[in-house]
Amino acid sequence: MRDDQSPTNDEEVARLRRQLRGANDKYRAAMANERQLNERIIEISAQVRQLHNEIALRNDLEGDLIRISATARLALGRLRARRAVRLAQAIGHARSPRLLFGLPVAVARAVGTRGEAPSENEVRAQLDKEIEQWRAKIVDVRSAIRRKPGERPVEQPTVDGERRARRRERTLASLAATKRPRVAVIVDDFTGAGVDPEWETIHLTPQGWRGQLEEGDPQLLFVESAWRGIDNLWSNTVGHVPPELLDILAWCAEHGVPTAFWNKEDPVHFSTFLNVASRFEHVFTTDIEMIPRYRETLGHEQVWLMPFAAQPRLHNPVADAPRKNAMMFAGAYYRRYPDRNRDLESLVSHVSSVVEVEIFDRNLHEQDENYKFPDSYLPLIKGTLSPDSVHHAYRAYEYGLNLNSVKQSATMFARRVFELMASGTLIVGNYSRGVRMLFGNLTTSVDAGEEAAGRIQELESDPRTSRRLRQAALRKVLQEHTYADRIEYLVSRIMGSAYTGHLPKILVVAEVRSHEELLLFAAQAETQLGVDVVPVAVSPDESVVARLTQAGGPRIFSRADLRQLKVADLAPTAEFAAVWTMPDHHGRHLLLDLALAHRYSDRKVVGIAGGYEWTVDGVRERGGQRYGDAPIGSLRTPVVRVEDLGENAMASSLLTLDGLALGAFATDIFGYCQVPRGMLVDAEAVAAEVEAEVRDAGVDMQSLYARAESLDVRLPFQAVTVPVRENVAVGFAGFARAAVLTRELGDGVEVVSTLAPGTHDYLFSRETHAIADVSEDGDIRLHVECQPGLNTQVAVIYYDEEHRRSGSSVHFTNQNATSTAPDGAKSLRLALRVAGEGSAILKSAEFAHRATAPSFMQMRGQAIVVTNVYPSHMDRYRNGFVHSRVLAYKDAGLDVDVLSVSARRSYETFVHEGVDVHSGSIDLLERALEVSDPGAPLLVHFLDESMWDVIRRAGSRRRVIVWLHGAEVQPWWRRSYNYTTDEDLDRAKGASDARMAFWQRVFLDRAANTHFVFVSKYFANEVMQDVGVTLEGSRYSIIHNPVDTNLFSYEEKSAEDRLRILSVRPYASPKYANDLSVAAVELLRDEPEFERMEFMFVGDGPHFESTVQPLRGLSNVTLDRRFLSHREIADLHKRSGVFLVPTRMDAQGVSRDEAMSSGLVPVTTRVAAVPEFVDERSGILCEPESASSLAAAIIELVRDPEMFLRLSAGAAERVRAQVAGDLVVQAELTLVGGSDV
Repeated sequence: MRDDQSPTNDEEVARLRRQLRGANDKYRAAMANERQLNERIIEISAQVRQLHNEIALRNDLEGDLIRISATARLALGRLRARRAVRLAQAIGHARSPRLLFGLPVAVARAVGTRGEAPSENEVRAQLDKEIEQWRAKIVDVRSAIRRKPGERPVEQPTVDGERRARRRERTLASLAATKRPRVAVIVDDFTGAGVDPEWETIHLTPQGWRGQLEEGDPQLLFVESAWRGIDNLWSNTVGHVPPELLDILAWCAEHGVPTAFWNKEDPVHFSTFLNVASRFEHVFTTDIEMIPRYRETLGHEQVWLMPFAAQPRLHNPVADAPRKNAMMFAGAYYRRYPDRNRDLESLVSHVSSVVEVEIFDRNLHEQDENYKFPDSYLPLIKGTLSPDSVHHAYRAYEYGLNLNSVKQSATMFARRVFELMASGTLIVGNYSRGVRMLFGNLTTSVDAGEEAAGRIQELESDPRTSRRLRQAALRKVLQEHTYADRIEYLVSRIMGSAYTGHLPKILVVAEVRSHEELLLFAAQAETQLGVDVVPVAVSPDESVVARLTQAGGPRIFSRADLRQLKVADLAPTAEFAAVWTMPDHHGRHLLLDLALAHRYSDRKVVGIAGGYEWTVDGVRERGGQRYGDAPIGSLRTPVVRVEDLGENAMASSLLTLDGLALGAFATDIFGYCQVPRGMLVDAEAVAAEVEAEVRDAGVDMQSLYARAESLDVRLPFQAVTVPVRENVAVGFAGFARAAVLTRELGDGVEVVSTLAPGTHDYLFSRETHAIADVSEDGDIRLHVECQPGLNTQVAVIYYDEEHRRSGSSVHFTNQNATSTAPDGAKSLRLALRVAGEGSAILKSAEFAHRATAPSFMQMRGQAIVVTNVYPSHMDRYRNGFVHSRVLAYKDAGLDVDVLSVSARRSYETFVHEGVDVHSGSIDLLERALEVSDPGAPLLVHFLDESMWDVIRRAGSRRRVIVWLHGAEVQPWWRRSYNYTTDEDLDRAKGASDARMAFWQRVFLDRAANTHFVFVSKYFANEVMQDVGVTLEGSRYSIIHNPVDTNLFSYEEKSAEDRLRILSVRPYASPKYANDLSVAAVELLRDEPEFERMEFMFVGDGPHFESTVQPLRGLSNVTLDRRFLSHREIADLHKRSGVFLVPTRMDAQGVSRDEAMSSGLVPVTTRVAAVPEFVDERSGILCEPESASSLAAAIIELVRDPEMFLRLSAGAAERVRAQVAGDLVVQAELTLVGGSDV
C-alpha cells in the first residue's frame, strides 16, 4: 500500500476480523489452559487430600505398631528373666557333648541368680533407634532414583500403550469397512427401536457389561442421555456417571473402542448430562446451538450435530387399513409446561371444529395430577398406546398432532415429527423454530389454533394438494432423516472421513425410437435430483442405433447388444436399475422417490401402478395400488435393487422384469405421467399437474452439517434483559460437609462431592437478596455457570417479610432461567443442588440472562427485512403493513429473512401467517449481517440509532433501503395529543431533539449506500421540512404501503350494508382516535335511524376497556376485544358496509385502504396524508377532532343508499389504481433489484 493510500472499509473490516479471530483463538487457548490448570489443581488437591489422609493413617498405624512392639518386647524381656525360661534355655543349648559337660554350671547359674528384665524406657529407646535407621534407608532409596534438577525423564514406550494403539487402529479399520457395525449401547427404548435395525447392537446392563463387551467385541460404544436404558436397568443413573459406566469407558479405552455420547435432551438437560458427556471422545447433540457451548466447556472440537430421526422399517406410509379422517395425538400432558398446554388448548379447540381429534394418553394410568389431562379432554381420550404400537397408530390417521415443549431450538424438537412424516401423516403442531427450519412448509407449525384449522380446511378442500404435501414430506424425511443417515454421519465423524449423504446410483434403461425421444430421455435423466444417474438407451434395431449414436447423447444399444451384456457391464457400481418407457414424463424426483421406497419396502421391485395419464383433455388419474403390493406386470417405471437380480444378470432381463419371480410394491403416483407414443407434450405443463413439490421444504442436512461443524466458540454475551449484576457465586464457598466440600478458587468456587449415586445435597448461599434488588417485573432472571464434572442445579428459595419460607423453584445451571416470585415474597436465597460424585468449578451466579444473539442463525433470503416490531398472533396489527409487504414479496418470488430488533430484547423466533421472524436485541442484526450474503440488500422499517450504528459498521457494500412511516422521524409537536402531563411533554421534547439530530445525520451521510422510501408525498415533504434537509430526487422514492386486493376482494355491496358500521383498530395510542368513534356513536343515538344500525368495534390494547365503556349495554353495538387475522378481517369486511376510521395522524392508513379494497366506505378525518388516498368519490373526509362530523357522515350514508353504493364502488376502484399489491410490490422489487425474480 502506498503512503498516500489508506485502507478501504472492507480491508479494515477484514483486518479487524483477522484480529478478532486471533483474539478468539487466544481466548479459546487461554480458556483451554485455564480448564487444564483447574483440572490439574483439582487433581492435585484431591491427591494432596488423599496423601494427608494416607499420612494420618500411616502415623496412626505407626504409633499403634510402636505401642504394640514396645509392649511385646517388654513382655518378652520379663518372660526371658524368669528362672524356668532361663533353665529351659540352658538345657536347650546343651546340644553337643562339649556343651553337655558345661550343663551343671549353666543350671546352677540359672537357678542361683535372678534375671533382670529391660525397662519400658529402654525398650522405647531401642525402637526409636531402629525406626530412624529404617527411615534413613528409605531416604537413601529415594535419593538413588530421584532425577537430577532439570533432568527430563526419558519417555519409554510401554507395551500396554502400543497394544492399545494397535487395537484402536484395527477397530477403526473394521468400523470403516462394515455396513453393519457392532455397537455397544446404553439407550432408551425409542432410540433402541431406531438403531437396532442398523447396528448389531449390544445392549449393556450394569451387571453384565463386562461379559457382554468381551463376547460382543464392539467397534463403537454409543451412549445416549438415557433415562431408563434396557429393561429400566439404568434408571436415572446415566446422568450421574455411575461406576459401571466409568468401568465401561475404561474397558473401551483399554481395547481401543471409540466412544460417542448423544445428548438427545439438549438444550433443556445440557447441564444434567454435561458431566457424563465430558467422559466421551465424541459428543453429539440434538441442538446445533449447544455445539459452541460444548466445545468451550469441554475444551475440544469433537462435538457434532445429531437430530432425531425416523426408522423406515417402523415408520412408513404402508397403512394397515384405510386412514381415519381425523387428527391423533400420542403423547402426554405436563402441568409444568403452561405454554405447551395453552398451545394444546388452542389447537384442539379450533382443529376439532374441522376434523375429529383423538388422544392416546401416554400416562393414562398415572395417578400423579401433574401428568393428567384436564377433564375437558376426557371425551377425546381413546386409550393409551404401548411403545411397539405407536407406529401403527401414526399411519392410521390423516393428521398427527405434534406438541413441542422446546420451541426455540434450531434443530431439537419432538422425534414424533420425523416419525409422523415418514408415516405419510400430515403434521399439525405448535410453533417450533427447528421444525420450521428443517421442514419449512412441509408441516403446519403455528401457535394460533385458528390458523391451524384454516390450513386443515384448505387441505380438506383440495385432496390432491394434500397428497402432494404427504409425498414431499415423505421424500424429505426418507432422504435425509433416517437413523441410517444419522449413523452414517456419526461414523464419518469418528473416522474423520467425508460425509456424502444418501445418493443412490441408478442405471436407467429406456427404449427410444426416434431422435426426439432420445433427446427427451437425456433431458429427463439429467434433471433427476438426489440420485446419480447412468442413462442407457435401447433401440429395437441396429440401424436406429447407428443413426442415434451419431446424434450424440446417452450410450445406446440394440436389444441384441443387451443380450450379450451383463447389468454390471452397463453400470458396475449401480445400486439400482430402472426401466423407462419413452415418451412418458419422468419428473425430476421420480427416481429418488422410488429408490427411497426401498428403504422401507422389502419387495424387490418398486414402481407406480396406474398413475397419471396424458389425454386430449389433459392429465387424468388412473386407478391402481397405492403403497402396497402389486403385480409386477402392473408397474410403470420399475426400480429394482441390482443385487436382487443376481451377480450374472444379463442387461436384457431389465426389459422383461415382469417375467421374473420378484415381489413388487407400488408407491404413490407423483412424478410420472404416461404419454401416448408419438406425442410430445409440454414438460412444464405436465409437471405442474403431476409433481409433488413444496416451496420451502427446509434446509438440507448436508449444508446444515457443514454449518454446525464451522460454528466457533463465541465470546460470552452480555446480559440484555437486566444489567449484569455482581457474581454471587462466592456465597457458596467454605462448605465442609461430610460428602461435599467447597472452597473459593479465583472468581469461582470449587465444589467436590463424594455423594453416592442417586443422592443429592443442597448448599444454601450465605447471601440473602432483596427481591426488589434482583428482579424485573416480579421475575428473577438467573444464569449460573458451572463447569462439567458434577451434576448441579440451582434452587431459588423465597421468604416473606418475617423470613418464613414462601416458595421455591429449581433450575438447570449453564442456561438462562426465569423464576417468578410468589405473592408476599420479599427476599430470596440461592441454593446449589449437588448430586452424585464428582468435582467442578462454579464459575458465576448472576441475576441476569445471557446470549443476546444465537450462535447459529440460518439466513436464506434474497433480502433482509429489519423492523422494530413485527406482527404476531398475539398482536396482529402493529406494523401490519410490513407484514403485508413480506407476504407480497413471497408471492412475487422474493424470499426475505425478517428481523425484529429492539434494545434489551431476548432472542426468540416465531412464525406469523407463514413468515418466519427472528426477534431480539440489536446484537441480532449484527449477527445476521455476519452470516448473510453481503449482496442481500437491507430493507429497514422504523430505523433507529442503534440499528444505524450496526449498519454503518457493516460498510457500504450492502444496499440499504429505509422506509419512513411516521413516529420514528417526527418531532414531538406532530403527535402532541400523546402527552397529557408537563412531565411527559418535557421528556418528549428532549427525545424529539435527539431524534431530529439523528435523522439529520442519516440524511446527510453520503458514505452509506442508502435510499429512502416515503409512503406518501405529503409525508416526504413533511419530513424534509421537519428535519431541515432536502433530499435529491435520486435518493428517495414515493411508494405506498401495499394492499392485498385478492384477500380483500371487492364484492358489490347491497344498500342494506350501509347500516352495518365496522371499526377494527388498535387501542394502544390516542393517534387512532377511537374516542371520537365512540363519541360519534353516542351522538347517533338521538337519530331515528339508530335502532336500524349495527356497530361492531374490534381490537385490543391498554385503552380498549376505558374507551368503549360508554357503548356497553347498547343492543346494536358489538364489542369484541381481540386481534384478528387478515383473513378474519376480510370476512368481517364482507358483512359490513361502512368503515369508521378517524385518525389524528396517518402517513397513509393501511387498515382503511384494506377496507376500501373490500368495498367499505371509509368515514375518516381530513388530516395528514389521508386526502392523498381518499377523495369525494371514494369516501367521506370529516373535520379533525369532530365526533359530530363523523356522526353526520354516517347518517348521510344511511339516508342516501345511492351515495353509499357509489362511494363503495369508488373506494374499491381507488385502491386498485393506487395501492394494489401488485403495483406496489413491482415498484419495490424494481427498487430492491428483484424485478426479475
